[in-house]
Amino acid sequence: AYLTRALALRDAWAEGGGRAAWHDAVTEDRRRPPFHPFIGTVAMAGARRDATSARVVNAAFAVLLVPSVYGLAVLAGGPAAGWLAVALVCAMPGTWALGARFLPELPTMALVSATVLALLRSDGFARRWASLAAGVGLGGCALMKVTAPLMLAGPLGVAAWPVLRATGPARLHLLLAVGVGLLLAAPWYVLNGKTAAWFAWFISAGPGSPVFGNGASGVAGAIRFLKESAMWGMSWPVAVALIPAILLAVRQTRMGSPDHRRAVLAMGTWLAISLVAVLAGHNRDPRLLASAWPAAAILVAAGWSRL
Repeated sequence: AYLTRALALRDAWAEGGGRAAWHDAVTEDRRRPPFHPFIGTVAMAGARRDATSARVVNAAFAVLLVPSVYGLAVLAGGPAAGWLAVALVCAMPGTWALGARFLPELPTMALVSATVLALLRSDGFARRWASLAAGVGLGGCALMKVTAPLMLAGPLGVAAWPVLRATGPARLHLLLAVGVGLLLAAPWYVLNGKTAAWFAWFISAGPGSPVFGNGASGVAGAIRFLKESAMWGMSWPVAVALIPAILLAVRQTRMGSPDHRRAVLAMGTWLAISLVAVLAGHNRDPRLLASAWPAAAILVAAGWSRL
C-alpha cells in the first residue's frame, strides 16, 4: 500500500507537477499522512520508477538516525554510551528488516529520534534554534505517521517542564516550537484529521485490528508481542538487558547533571508511553513499537556503559 501510494504520487507529479501531487496526497488517501509516500515520490522522480529507488531513500534515513541516537545517548550516559547505543541500534534485526522494505517505521524512528534530541538540546526551550528544530520535527513526525506525536508526548513534557518555572524567552520558544509543528501539519490534518484518527483507531483497537495486526490479544497476546519485539525487533540482548539497565540508569541520575537526568527521563517516558499505547490496543504488530526501539538501546547503553 505504501509503495502504491508513492507510485501514484509520482505519476501525479509527472503529469501535473507539485500541485497535482499535493491534490492527490490530500484527496486520494485520507487515512495516512503524505510525508512517507512523498519520500518515494522524490526518489523515483529522478530515477527508475521501481521499488528499489524508493527503498534506497527510505533506508537513507539511517543517516539521520545514527547521529541522533549518538547525541541522545551522550546526553544520557556519555560518549561511551553514545557509541554503544549506535552499535545496538545498527545491530537490531528490526532496523535491517525495516530498512529493506518501503515502510514508514524506519523514517519515523529517525525523525522521532532527531526531534527528541532537538527537544533536549533546547535546554528547556531556552535556545531558539533548537526549539525551532524541535517544532519542525514535531510537524514532520505528525506528517510521517499519525501515532508519532504520541511517542513524543513524554519527551515533549520532560523538555517543557522547566518552562513552568522559567522566565525570559523560554515560553515564547515553546510556543514557537508548537506553532511551527501545527503550521506544518495543519494543511493535511485540517482536511483529513478526522478520517486519519478514525483509521488509526480502527486498525489498532477497533474491528480492523485482527486484520491489520498479528491476532495477538489478551495476556497471551501481550506475551507473544513482547517475544516478537525482542526476537526480530530490538534483539534478545537488548530486551534482556533493558530492565537492569533502567535501574542502573535511574541510580546513576542521582549523581548526574540535570541534563543527564532529563535525558534518562525522556528516554524512559518515550519507551513507556509507546509500549503502553501498543499493549492497550488489539493490534500487537511489533512494528508499532519500532519508533521507540532507539529509546531502549539508549537506556541499555546509558545503564551499562558506566559500570
